[in-house]
Amino acid sequence: MLYAALIGFVVIMAVVVYFSGASLPLGALIRLPMLAVIGILMFTAVSTPQKITSLLNRHSLYLEDMALQTSNYSANGFFGAFTVNILSSNIQKPEDYSEDAIISLLSGCTDKAADDTFSSPDIIVVLSESFWDPTLLPGTTFSADPLANYRRLCKEEGTVSGRFFTTGFGGGTVRPEFEILTGLSTDYLPSGCVPWQYITKSTDSYVSIYQSLGYTTAAIHPYNASFYCRKTAYPKIGIDNLYFEDEIYALGKEGTLNVTIDGGQITDDTFVDALIWYLEQEAVQKPVFLYGISMENHQPYTNKYTDYSITAQNSAFDADVQNAVQNFTQGVAHADEALGKLAAYVKNRDRDTVLVWFGDHLPTLGANMGAYVQSGMVGTYDEADYERLYSTPFLVYANFDLGESSMLQKGSDNSIPSYNLLNGVGQLIGAPRTRYTQFLEQYYHAIPYYNIRLHKNIDAASAAASFINGHKLFTYDVIAGERYSYSTKAS
Repeated sequence: MLYAALIGFVVIMAVVVYFSGASLPLGALIRLPMLAVIGILMFTAVSTPQKITSLLNRHSLYLEDMALQTSNYSANGFFGAFTVNILSSNIQKPEDYSEDAIISLLSGCTDKAADDTFSSPDIIVVLSESFWDPTLLPGTTFSADPLANYRRLCKEEGTVSGRFFTTGFGGGTVRPEFEILTGLSTDYLPSGCVPWQYITKSTDSYVSIYQSLGYTTAAIHPYNASFYCRKTAYPKIGIDNLYFEDEIYALGKEGTLNVTIDGGQITDDTFVDALIWYLEQEAVQKPVFLYGISMENHQPYTNKYTDYSITAQNSAFDADVQNAVQNFTQGVAHADEALGKLAAYVKNRDRDTVLVWFGDHLPTLGANMGAYVQSGMVGTYDEADYERLYSTPFLVYANFDLGESSMLQKGSDNSIPSYNLLNGVGQLIGAPRTRYTQFLEQYYHAIPYYNIRLHKNIDAASAAASFINGHKLFTYDVIAGERYSYSTKAS
């Protein structure tokens, strides 16, 4: 309210001065220092991601609004939407960022060709919306296991599974997604921003590694093409063929897909059918890198389904939380069925194929983390609680023998952060390595999983702290800096 009052006062005074023709006898010696002070105050107000978020939120504006520009301008008006867009583009330059710093980080890292065992397998990467295990809620009983297929697949010989550490909770899929595909970090970007907005030119990624090997690359997502700037950003990281909800509905109209809706979204069953359809195209003669994001299990979970094949009960839950947990459980059970269907397809393929499946974040289950608090899953919000709140299940499943990785081992006892998941998978299949992926591997060995929500007490003099800062420098270098890491000097 104070800011609004000040702005209103300034506007009124400006109008009065303009129409009255009045002038203030202020010389340059007074005007220039005043201008400098105003400039410093304005810069200070938006000098960090936290200050930007706080400033916008005080006026009911949110960085997440720029995820879809039509709704941004509709909800906030021209000046509000313009302000959100301008402030979301502000990325603070690290004080120690320089060409020498980037070159130093890459010293000792060299590009490496693929292993002799690399068979150019098809690679399917699935971000399953809010894929998480509700049986982790203490005291909650289920009429059946909602993740029966996931657990069965994890027990198969050769499967790699465990905990995937994410930077999202309850929403913001785009942030872990950005990290998964690029290996960069969103920790140092404005909170709530859409990281794809910063990708305005061709950018190295895990996808581009396979594109450079002659892979056909594609993405399938049964939702709005413009949301989170995906349609414009994906091609810049190496994804050539895009299929969003319009394309899926078109395939349904022509009889190629049976498009079904449940829980207010295109079903995970249809989504998996779309993945299989793409892999079966006669035109796809080259190896495929296929990335998919499901939508069925997206929030809100209030009265999302009308029929339940699995029931969930906990006497500690209030009515709203009980409703949310029940509906989420049904949604994740559908996702698990889709996983079983896709894994069966992979197992029976003639081509070598590897499936990477993971959840982007935990679901929002009631206000104020209702289900997690009321069940007793979290309470003190210590490091262990945050590890529970920011980790989801993942698996790597293949129809051929996977190789060795220094980050991912066969079995279920794995922990991997978003930015290193596809790095570890690349090792398992013997794919080529870049200098940057080797930096990330070294980062893993200094501290296996990290983001700003985890491991609060890092010794500033430790190797872990050095790699954490290095990750920050690389992210700035690629999305807002001079791209020194792309130069021949860094080779």
